[in-house]
Amino acid sequence: MITLKRFLVPTDYSDTSRRAFSMALGLAEKFGASGASIELLHIWPAPYFGPGYGYETAAALDPSDYKSLFDRIRANAVNEMQTFVSSAVVPAGVTVTTHIESGDAPHQILEFIEAERPDLVVVGTHGRTGPRRWLLGSVAERVVQHSKSPVLTVP
Repeated sequence: MITLKRFLVPTDYSDTSRRAFSMALGLAEKFGASGASIELLHIWPAPYFGPGYGYETAAALDPSDYKSLFDRIRANAVNEMQTFVSSAVVPAGVTVTTHIESGDAPHQILEFIEAERPDLVVVGTHGRTGPRRWLLGSVAERVVQHSKSPVLTVP
């Protein structure tokens, strides 16, 4: 019998990612027995505006209140992750850990796979075709092509 205990689910918080997360939860419950874990990974592209850009200064009187655009985007990603996880029913014995990184999604996901070596990567696919796919690329496709762990794609 196959034992799958360590899962990675890259997420962009979409319905497709939610289906992949649900699939991973079901697989973790069925194959992982107790002690299964799911790593949820969200990658957001970090903007670069140069030094000093993106700070809120008009409303902040105290310099400790200044928040960069980078900090605001990260805080938003954290809030979205909390909402995403709280909307799921996590089976007993399954641990969910969240990770939020910035950068190029396929590159960051593949680095995470290289470092953590999950038993299975469960990734949602948006099913884009034609020019939309050429312009946007396919994160799932690049992960499937280059992952050192097995990948299950969920449409």
